[in-house]
Amino acid sequence: MPELRLHYNELKAYISDIYQNQLLKRTIRKWTMRLTVTGALLVLLLLGILLNPSILYAHSTQVANYSVYHQKELDPHFLLRLTKCNELLQASELHDSDYQMDLCLDDGSLYPALMKALRGLAFAWGFSNKIVLQGVSNAETNKQELNGYYWNLEQLLAHEAIHCYQYHSFGLWNSNPIAGHPDWKWEGYREYISRQSEDQGDLCNNLKQLLNCHEEEWFVAFKDGTIAPKNYFADWLLVTYAMDVKGFNFHELIKDSTDKESFETEMWQWYKKQE
Repeated sequence: MPELRLHYNELKAYISDIYQNQLLKRTIRKWTMRLTVTGALLVLLLLGILLNPSILYAHSTQVANYSVYHQKELDPHFLLRLTKCNELLQASELHDSDYQMDLCLDDGSLYPALMKALRGLAFAWGFSNKIVLQGVSNAETNKQELNGYYWNLEQLLAHEAIHCYQYHSFGLWNSNPIAGHPDWKWEGYREYISRQSEDQGDLCNNLKQLLNCHEEEWFVAFKDGTIAPKNYFADWLLVTYAMDVKGFNFHELIKDSTDKESFETEMWQWYKKQE
């Protein structure tokens, strides 16, 4: 009898362990499902906010093909900057004056802070049909300030608008980052279109400025007190050489299989001949 009682207790404990394990597995599956559903709902909520900036802004003003979202009263000088931006964009083969874009200002709304949390700090972000500014905009002086550095506001707006036009023209699957086009072409073209000013239009002068840059500096400075990241500056000059000297348009350049090093070698050989 004592042995039977011992075996019975062992069997009872074994069955209890099985039951507890099954209960634990069911509990884990239940909470995994709850967390998955909650995560999916949060992603959908976040996506809904990103695609609808009006949720986080007090005001919206329609200017040409832009819906400008702002928290404070819109600076009248900003309308001039948008007009000048659109003049720059007309030089692009991707330009579509009917394409509607959302322009989100960093003037108190949580929307730019959300973009900062998701993608990091930058002068601006462009995605889909949206341009999101970060930092302090001074439309009167035509400058966007971030951490003590300044970007020409009209050129910044045009740069980010080309982001949107690239997406609009090439589609999601054939646009970066999914398509994997060389960054020097994809980013350089934005600078090529946006930086059309008297002190930035000469390729030889720009190449000379690139040669004279200090190695430790991450930016190139212009006469108006604004800057461009050095890698953007170098990519812009390479695209300028490809389009203005070699005769490519942007679609042809994207399809061309010539590697970056070959273009760079050709460009510097051309520069030496000009000098």
